Amino acid sequence: MHQWLSFGLDDDAFWRKSPRQIVAVLKGREAGLIRDHNDRAWSAYITAMLPRMKRPPTLRKLQVRDSAARRPRQSWQDMKAVARMITLMHGGEVSPKAMDGRVKPGHDDVN
Repeated sequence: MHQWLSFGLDDDAFWRKSPRQIVAVLKGREAGLIRDHNDRAWSAYITAMLPRMKRPPTLRKLQVRDSAARRPRQSWQDMKAVARMITLMHGGEVSPKAMDGRVKPGHDDVN
């Protein structure tokens, strides 16, 4: 219980939780403390090292960008081309449809 209280958690809540829930809460809090420590250590290290670098990286390279902003969305044509390549790579067969999704003249796509 002393570890529970050292994380600043309510002592009444301790008695309302099952042992499994207590372990989950304590592990979560511990992971949060480790993450906070690593963030602070990274900040201190970068702050100390950047002035010593001959060519420090741009701020843009140090910042994390939203994953949606990193690259444009893949079109359905690109997805289809990748699926076709993977199918062929694994020895599969691809129907005679053109890459734009239209059936070539003389070919029925009905099996």
